[in-house]
Amino acid sequence: MWISERKDVLSLFFCLLGLLAYTRHVEKPNRHSMAFGGSLPGTGLMAKRWFVSFPVVLLLLDFWPCKRAEQLMDRTACKSLALIREKIPPA
Repeated sequence: MWISERKDVLSLFFCLLGLLAYTRHVEKPNRHSMAFGGSLPGTGLMAKRWFVSFPVVLLLLDFWPCKRAEQLMDRTACKSLALIREKIPPA
């Protein structure tokens, strides 16, 4: 029974680690925090499929606690799409 619950704990660990990496990247953006935060969704997806919704959670973080949406959405639509574009992994 305990072996089947391991994926839940592992996916929650990667989710919390991803949230921590993202908030660090918002505070001090650099390449290392972006690379670390960019690798976490892949490892979280290996643990459990619900991790697909992780970018939506990051968008919600941008709107409420981090208040990055207010900074970027001042007048133009181009800047408002910047929040979504940064969540898409580079090809």
